[in-house]
Amino acid sequence: MGSSTLARAFRTCCASLLLGFTFGDTHAQTMTNGNGSPVAGEVFTVYYGPGPDPGPGGADVVWDMSTLQVQGTTTKAYVDPVGTPWSDLFPLSTVARVTPSGYVYYQATEEGFDEIGSGSTIVGPDSCWDHQRELYYPLEFGTTWSDDYQCGDSLSYWYGNTTCTVDGWGTLILPDGTVENVLRESCTGFSVFVAGEDTVGDGVPATFSLYFKPGIHHSLLSINNTPNKGWLDLNSLGLEQDLDQAIGIDLSPNPAAGSITVDHSCTSAHMVGRIVDATGRVVLERPLGGNIGICRAVIDVSMLPPGMYTLRISDHTGEQGSERFMVL
Repeated sequence: MGSSTLARAFRTCCASLLLGFTFGDTHAQTMTNGNGSPVAGEVFTVYYGPGPDPGPGGADVVWDMSTLQVQGTTTKAYVDPVGTPWSDLFPLSTVARVTPSGYVYYQATEEGFDEIGSGSTIVGPDSCWDHQRELYYPLEFGTTWSDDYQCGDSLSYWYGNTTCTVDGWGTLILPDGTVENVLRESCTGFSVFVAGEDTVGDGVPATFSLYFKPGIHHSLLSINNTPNKGWLDLNSLGLEQDLDQAIGIDLSPNPAAGSITVDHSCTSAHMVGRIVDATGRVVLERPLGGNIGICRAVIDVSMLPPGMYTLRISDHTGEQGSERFMVL
């Protein structure tokens, strides 16, 4: 059996079993706060432009979005809210996203990832007294959730609802790579803006679809009822581990505090695991490998400083795989 076949078998069979799923049932990983919420220091490059419609839902679907056309790019950067101009107004904020004129503040919990307010040098701060949920946890195939929200200030405010169902899982083909075990969330929503006694907008529903890979803290693809789609540059943050690789890896827990359990496809009896920090420096190296098939290793990471790391596994032929994780 070739190494690429082993990797594919690992992803479609054994990795899903290790995550608690069974054959004939959901194979996609559940998204949680630990593997779904953005964290301070992350920067995402997002392309936008025209492309295909969302496609069908269901199990083990292949969504071919390889014909997406780049018309522009944007950047989303997340920072520690402490020290930002409006941090005192949002003490529950766990991360903030930089905007052209300020920051949007978010709270990540085990129940979801919520916008709780924003601050702008142009219009000042706005608070969400009924938080606006962007992600619901745990998120898995078949999950349906609904959220009412209301945000604003003493002069104007907006309110609305978002209702979403995870109606598909499978493989997403983007222009710069293919990602497996993707969750597709289909949503409807409306928002009404009120300024003084005037209501702007009539709450006409909007529809949109979001594609997520647990472990990547940003949607891979966003499709709404406008011509432009938005999709993640998979190479912008070293996300090559989520593309098709020769060595499949499943790593838990993520984030980790003491040790990580690594299940990987064994392509050789002589393999090496290296943990690399955000600067590219190898901070830990140990031998791996065993009988051809699936191998398990437990790696102590308690001595590593908190932050983002990448586990890279290679064999004597040069085949390799990688997986990012966080140490708390």
